Amino acid sequence: MARSFSVDTLSADNFTGELKELLEREHYDEDLVYSADETGLNWRALPTRTLAKHAESTMPGFKAAKDRVALMVCANSSGTHRLPLFLIGKSKRSTAIRRAKKLPVRGFQNSIGKSGKVLLLADNSPAHPTPAQLNSIHEDETVHFLPPNVTPLIQPMDQGVIRSLKVHYRRRLLEQLLCSGNLAAKSAPDFYKMVDLRDCCYLAAES
Repeated sequence: MARSFSVDTLSADNFTGELKELLEREHYDEDLVYSADETGLNWRALPTRTLAKHAESTMPGFKAAKDRVALMVCANSSGTHRLPLFLIGKSKRSTAIRRAKKLPVRGFQNSIGKSGKVLLLADNSPAHPTPAQLNSIHEDETVHFLPPNVTPLIQPMDQGVIRSLKVHYRRRLLEQLLCSGNLAAKSAPDFYKMVDLRDCCYLAAES
């Protein structure tokens, strides 16, 4: 989702210091500190620099593909656990956190035999439930929202993770178009009609 706000470097510096103190004071294990962020994905949009995209855009009556879903990307700070993508299609509010009934970290703790307090860092959005609501889910799980206007500076998922996901997704979508077996007889718009949200889920998961 587009970020239209200005970046607040002072707040980012202050939050970084406060977070460091929190991690040391509460003795958080880096395997149990997670970062989550949301983004929008035009899931039928091919890479812009392709012949298929150029041919499509020059056709009469061309309309850019605007099929959009919301994705939540989440992983722990040690890089040892990447949660499955959380995807929402058409929704009145495109937020991937609102529908989460519990934090998706308990299974990971059980699988590695680790227990302890879990910290989830997420972007600040008025569409999210309040910290009190989220923190009431489990006594050992705490959600900490980033201050407004600092996400591009200190949110790990904004440091190339989300961009890489989108690049790989569009590359895989293009590969599917080229390998569809219908390229010689059909156009890119015809291919779009064949691709559905299920394909989007698989391609995103593989990206």
